[in-house]
Amino acid sequence: MIESQPISTDTGKPLTEAKSDFLPTPSLEEIVSEINSGIPQEVKILNRDELIQKHRELGKLPYLSHEVFWELLDSKGQDLGVNMVDTKDIVGSISPAFENWSTEYDYRKGRAVDIAEQLINPTLESVDKVFHITQPKLEQGIKLRQLSTPEGNLFFVIDGSHRVAGCKLAEVKRIPAFVEKIPEIKEISTNSNILKRDWEERIKRGLIVGNIEEVTNEDEGKSFVLKIESQVLPWMFLPNHQIVKLNKFYFEHFPDVRSLRSYVNGESIPKEALIDGTAFSYYLTNKWEEYISRGDKK
Repeated sequence: MIESQPISTDTGKPLTEAKSDFLPTPSLEEIVSEINSGIPQEVKILNRDELIQKHRELGKLPYLSHEVFWELLDSKGQDLGVNMVDTKDIVGSISPAFENWSTEYDYRKGRAVDIAEQLINPTLESVDKVFHITQPKLEQGIKLRQLSTPEGNLFFVIDGSHRVAGCKLAEVKRIPAFVEKIPEIKEISTNSNILKRDWEERIKRGLIVGNIEEVTNEDEGKSFVLKIESQVLPWMFLPNHQIVKLNKFYFEHFPDVRSLRSYVNGESIPKEALIDGTAFSYYLTNKWEEYISRGDKK
């Protein structure tokens, strides 16, 4: 079990002093106009039965499951207020019941299709009913948490998973949402000797800049605290299988990603070493040449 400890913001300043990453939120009228002009015509002409079928196909869209990323969002971050977010960058939901963007609950069946229908023929009333722009203080709009990476931001739904699915169904390109920015994790603890060893290997290979301290507590016994200065990606403290899944998603979501480099020697980290579990293990134990020379390597 990994436990998040108190962490600082990216700037080191109080949250109230930090600046938003976004441009000012457009008015409701501007949002309606953008939605109306941005939805493809072939989507606008779909009837409800066709939308229901299209909704089933949303399960093919990229999606990060809750168990892969939840530890990244364990800390409260910086409230950025209502901002316009690229729908494609919303990549998961904190709801354990949500398996992909086509997920439906029995008691809310058809909810995503209802949302899509409201957006396909947008009016001030229908758009405000979805996003709650005119009464933001009620905080009934879609709520997201933003995770920053070297290539851009990824967003996870805190509230409004079906509404986001409806937006994806209608192919709305940008949506207004309440955004909370998650600060960089600077301190993590574990009781696992295996994870502590993995941290040591990642530090040696330059995936993490930091150090590990051993702490003894009368009630909980011995634990290990990883103090992080930098990471090549913001999830390098997680167990290996989670890292590999997140890395694979990262490279697929950002196909033009720049090469990641080791903090130890500045060398480029092979992409395969980051997206394949076996390759990752070889790389961490400094046996990359042995992996390359394997006859059965895929």
